[in-house]
Amino acid sequence: MSWNKNGPSRGRYSPRHKKVDKVQESLRAARVTHGSEVGYSGVLSKLFMQMFRAFNINSKDDWDFYMTRYLKNPRNKIPEDHRAITSTRSNMLKELTKPTMSWKVFCKGLVFLMIERFDITVTVHRSNGTKEEFKLGVNLVDVEDNASLHSLDNHGDD
Repeated sequence: MSWNKNGPSRGRYSPRHKKVDKVQESLRAARVTHGSEVGYSGVLSKLFMQMFRAFNINSKDDWDFYMTRYLKNPRNKIPEDHRAITSTRSNMLKELTKPTMSWKVFCKGLVFLMIERFDITVTVHRSNGTKEEFKLGVNLVDVEDNASLHSLDNHGDD
């Protein structure tokens, strides 16, 4: 057993370090991608991980910055009791680092990243050699609570 400024240290296996390791490991595992072209499974989660990389979310401190803002935002309607906060922290880590993601979770993740609006552009390549582009804007500020986010999830997983 070693000692630190607070007394005896349990070393790497203390509950606090275990939590840090869990967040770090989840972030590290979720960031692994296999190229820019993918099959239909996991499209939303791979897009979300591209945003993680672009926003430089690499550590527990980065994650905690976004999580604190998410928890304190009254628009998300998270009760201010310990149980609800702990549950939300745990669920968000699991949901946002899974290899597949529903539309609802994707939108919740964008709210987590403090994104208010995004555009979806789909370019289709037809078998006859033509291509067409379709674009749609999504305003997340109009989504006032998680119940509204649930209504966005019409078709489930990506």
